[in-house]
Amino acid sequence: MKLKTNKFIERYFDDDLSNEELELFREKLQTDIKFKEEVELYEQVFGDLVYKRERKMKTNFHALELHTRKSKKVFFFNGIMKRVIMFPLLFIVIIFGLNHFSFSSEQDFRIIFEEYFEPYPNILAPISRSSEYLDSELSNVMVLYEIEQYEDALLGLNTLIDSTNAYHNELLFYKGLSLLASGNSSEAVSSFELMDLSCDMENQRKWYLSLALGQSGDVIQAKELLNDIVSDRSHFMTYAEELLDELSIKE
Repeated sequence: MKLKTNKFIERYFDDDLSNEELELFREKLQTDIKFKEEVELYEQVFGDLVYKRERKMKTNFHALELHTRKSKKVFFFNGIMKRVIMFPLLFIVIIFGLNHFSFSSEQDFRIIFEEYFEPYPNILAPISRSSEYLDSELSNVMVLYEIEQYEDALLGLNTLIDSTNAYHNELLFYKGLSLLASGNSSEAVSSFELMDLSCDMENQRKWYLSLALGQSGDVIQAKELLNDIVSDRSHFMTYAEELLDELSIKE
């Protein structure tokens, strides 16, 4: 039931609810406190992405405006001696520039992927019902995740992954998120790739795996996943399209 509720909320953010479903959503938002709290958690993820997108657009606009102003200034170099001096210098600048451009481009790509990362809401602890031990341990671990104590959360997640078969994909997912939030993008990739491709969190797995790949420097594979997300038309489609647009501008 909990997973169905999460799908319902995700479809709302994907603007995929019928008029009747939208009316039900609004009614639950007013009458169901737990439902409202879950919606607010999702707003933290998708709302922050929208804010960052708008801020990025403003930054790009100001940068373009500044570039336009500077481009109006034209410099002319005259004289044979200036050309003799400039050609060797230009050659050195080109060689240095190519190396620097390659490094800068890689850094730019990583920064773009980092800007799109927002931790996914905790939907795991509330649905755990396997045993009192698992409920208690899982709840404690997910509290650490929610308060952004990712290193401690990772210790608990690893213990649960090794000691139980319950919620295996979900535990791997939140382990990947914790690693990504801690700056360990390569390890995050490994964790996401261990998840079953047919699990209920496949859409989420693809999105965060693409971010982890991009931050690890594997932009080509990250873009392939982003294109898959667009084709799947999941609730991450809009952000995948925008991220692909930003990457194409940097190329």
